[in-house]
Amino acid sequence: MSAKLRVDVAVDVITGQTVGYCVSSIDAENTVEVESIFVASTYRGLGIGDCLMRRALAWMDEKGTVAKIVGVAAGNEQVFSFYSRYGFFARRTVLKQIKKA
Repeated sequence: MSAKLRVDVAVDVITGQTVGYCVSSIDAENTVEVESIFVASTYRGLGIGDCLMRRALAWMDEKGTVAKIVGVAAGNEQVFSFYSRYGFFARRTVLKQIKKA
């Protein structure tokens, strides 16, 4: 199986403005990753993120993926509660050395 990419977009039907998106990918080992999910601050709390995530998860299940992962950048731990609603929990922390200029 070759890698696949899915992008779901949320659009305000009145203004036509893009207000959110979710990017997911499936690799050659049939592991899927939520690469990025975003909802504009003025549209948060309206269920848009939930809708985007559910659509992505349905696609993942339809494709028969063997594992689902989400990477969260250090300092963005407040999103853990959002992801836990969908069965994602912290399993490990990866530390990266940054070379000084």
